[in-house]
Amino acid sequence: METRSGIPLGTKPLGNHPVSWNDDEQILVCLPTIVQILVPSLVDITQDEDPYLRIGVRPLKDIPCMQYNDTEVHNPSAQSARLIAEQYRSATWSPTGLSSSGGCILTAVTTKHRVIHYTPSKNERSTSTAPWIPMADMTDNIAQSILGQNTRRFRTIEQVNSFHTLSAKWSPTLALDPIMQPLAILGLASKRGEISLWSYSSTKGFEHQATIHLRDSFATELEWTKWRQHDGKFISHIISSSGTGAATLSSVTVELGSDEESGATTLVSMDATVQETWFQEDHAIIDNISLIQDPAHDNRVKVALFKNTRALIGEIDLDNVPLEPTWKEYWLQDSVTGVAGANWIEDGKRIRIYTSEGQGLVLTVEEGHVVVDAAATAEINTYLVTKIMQQWDEEQASMDQEQIATANNAIPVLYGTSISPIGLYTVYLFGFQEDVDAAYYDSDVNEVWAAFMAHQQQNDKSCTASLLDKLRTQLSNPYFFFTCPFKSILHEPLEYLTQDDEEEENDGIIKWLKTMETMITDGAAQSTQSFKQHLYCDSRATAARALIRTGLELKRYKLIESTQLTLQSLEDMAHMYLTVHFADVCLNYMLTLADDALENAAESDLAVVLLLCDRVLDQPVTFDFAVNTVIKVCTKLSSWPSAQSESIAEEVSRAKEHLEKQEPVPKVPREKCPACPNLLSTVDNKLLICSSNHTWESCSITGKALATLDTQLCVHCGAKSMKSTGCKLADTILSQCMKCIICGSNLSAS
Repeated sequence: METRSGIPLGTKPLGNHPVSWNDDEQILVCLPTIVQILVPSLVDITQDEDPYLRIGVRPLKDIPCMQYNDTEVHNPSAQSARLIAEQYRSATWSPTGLSSSGGCILTAVTTKHRVIHYTPSKNERSTSTAPWIPMADMTDNIAQSILGQNTRRFRTIEQVNSFHTLSAKWSPTLALDPIMQPLAILGLASKRGEISLWSYSSTKGFEHQATIHLRDSFATELEWTKWRQHDGKFISHIISSSGTGAATLSSVTVELGSDEESGATTLVSMDATVQETWFQEDHAIIDNISLIQDPAHDNRVKVALFKNTRALIGEIDLDNVPLEPTWKEYWLQDSVTGVAGANWIEDGKRIRIYTSEGQGLVLTVEEGHVVVDAAATAEINTYLVTKIMQQWDEEQASMDQEQIATANNAIPVLYGTSISPIGLYTVYLFGFQEDVDAAYYDSDVNEVWAAFMAHQQQNDKSCTASLLDKLRTQLSNPYFFFTCPFKSILHEPLEYLTQDDEEEENDGIIKWLKTMETMITDGAAQSTQSFKQHLYCDSRATAARALIRTGLELKRYKLIESTQLTLQSLEDMAHMYLTVHFADVCLNYMLTLADDALENAAESDLAVVLLLCDRVLDQPVTFDFAVNTVIKVCTKLSSWPSAQSESIAEEVSRAKEHLEKQEPVPKVPREKCPACPNLLSTVDNKLLICSSNHTWESCSITGKALATLDTQLCVHCGAKSMKSTGCKLADTILSQCMKCIICGSNLSAS
C-alpha cells in the first residue's frame, strides 16, 4: 500500500492527532464534517482494486443533541461560536475487545463538546464493511455527573467548563482472567483542567468513577501507561498537559471483581490522585506527548514532551515519582510550527519525530544521551519528500493550463501520523498550503491525503525471520484469542510478506503458511480442565484458526496457482482438525459428568452426542485421540438403556472400523426434519436435506438444523449458529462457545 498514491479525504482537520491506527488494523481520519475509517486490504498491485475500504460514521446533523441551559453563566447573543455548525474536534480508538462485536469503539469529541461513541452496525455480516453508527452519546451522562439527575441548568462557570470536553483517551483493557470480558477506563479532559474517569464494559456501559483535578487551565493532552498489578490491585498512570504548559503525572488504582452470571470483569473501586507536576514555570504549551514503557522494567517509562519546536525527553520511575527525571532538551532545527506526530521504536531506544513542515527526524535515546541518527533521518526524509512531490505532480497533472498558470506556489503541511500496531508502517495525513500571505479557508489546497510509509526494506530476510518467530511465540500463547489483537498480528505481516515476494514466487506467504502447518501437526495438546480453555487455548487449534483467518485476509490477493492450491489444502486440513477438535472437547466434557447425569440424559442430548461422534468418524484422516474419545463416551452411554442405546452401540463399532480401515465412515441421518417426520441427511457439512426436499442450514456448533431466526453469525468467516435449542447438552455447549469455533472471531446476532 506504500507504493500507491495518496488517498484523497477532504478538508484539513481541526485539531491534533487527526489520524490514528487501532489494534484491528483500522485507521480513523478525523475531519471537521466526518470521521472516515480506512481498512487496509491485501490487494495485488496489478489488480484494479483499492487497497483499502473507506467507511464513514453517521454525520453529526443526524444525531440529536441534548440541550442544556447556561444562560445564567453566558450571554448567548455575545457568543458567535453558537452560530457555527457543530464539527468534529478529535477522535480516538478504544482498545480492541470492548464493542459488541469484540472490536474497537470509536470515540469522537465535537466542537459543541459532545462525546459520541460509534461501533459497526449489526445489520452487516462483516464488521470490515459495516457502516459505523452511534452506540452512545454520553454527553448527558457527563452533565448529570456534574449537575445531578434533576436539572439541566448550569449555575457557575466552573460547571460549564467541567462539562466542556476537549479530548478523550482510553486506557488499556483490564480483566481478572484472560477469558473474562474486559473493561477499560475512558479519560475525558475538560476546559476546567480536569480529567473525568469513566469505566466501560459491555454489560454495564459507561459509569463515572472519579475526577482528577489538574490545574485551573485547559487540560489538553493525555496518555495512559499500561496497567501493572500490585497487592491485588491494578495501577496505571496518566501523563497530561494543561494550557499553562505544565505536565502532570497522575495515578489510577482500581480493584476488580467479577460478575459470575455474565462472566464479565467488574470495577469494585477506584482511587485517582495527582502525583507530580513539572514545568509549572515554562508556559509553552505541550502539543504532543509520546511515551513507552520499558519491556524489562514496567515501572520505568520514557516520555517525550513537545513544546512547539522543543523536545523534552526523560525517563520516569513510577515507583519513585518524587525523583524528578532528568529532562534532555532537543531543539528541532528545521521547524517553526512544531511536531505533527512522534512514536518510540525499538523498545524505547529511538524515537521518530515528524514536523508539521513534512520533515522527519530520528533520535537515539540511550543512557541519558539524545543523538540524531543521521542515516535513519535521511531515509524517512527521502521517502516523505518523494511521496509528497509525487502527490503534487499528480495534482498538477489534473489541472488545466489556465489553472497551472494562475496557481500559487504551495508548501507541504503534515497534519498527523500514526504507527501501525506491529510497527512496520506509518500512516501520515498531509496537504498543501498556498505560499501566500493570506488564503481563503475553503480554497482547494485545504484538501488532505493519507499515505503510507514502510519501515522495512523489501526482501529483508532478517525481518521475515523475525515475523515468523513472533508468529510462533504469539500462537503458542494459550490465551491468544483473548489477549492479542488477532487482526493486526495477521494482516500487517501478510502486507509485508506479499510485497516481499521475488519474481511472484509467493515465497514469504509459503513460509508463513508452513509455520502454521508445523504448529498444527507438531504442537502439544493443552492440559486444561475448563471447557472454554480446552476449546480455545489449545495451541494446535489456535494455529488452525490463524491459518483460516490468513485465508480470509488473502481472499482479495492474487496468488500464483501453486500457492493457491497450497493454501486451499492447508485450509481444508485446518477445518478438518478444528471440526474434530471441537467434537473431542464436547465429548470429553461428557466424560466429566456424573454417572446419574449420563444415565438420565434426555434423548435429545444423546442425539447431540451422536452428531458430535459423526463429525469425528466422517473425516478422511483418522484422528486417534478423538476416535478413542468417541469409543469411551459411547461405551459408557450404552451401558444404560435408552431409545438411543442401539445407535450408540453401533457408533462404537463404527469408530473401531474407522480406526482399523483409516477411511471415513459415512454419516447416518440423526435428526428429524423440523417440517416433516423424515430424517435429515448432510450435504457438504453445511446443509441438511430430507427426502421431502426440505433444506435447512446446519448450525456450525451443534450440527442441528437452523429452524429458528434467533441465530448468531461470526463477524469474519460468517459461520452461523443458533443461540439456544431447548436441548440441555446443546445449550450448555452453545453457552461455552463465546467465539467462533472455526476462526476464533466474535459472534454477533444475525
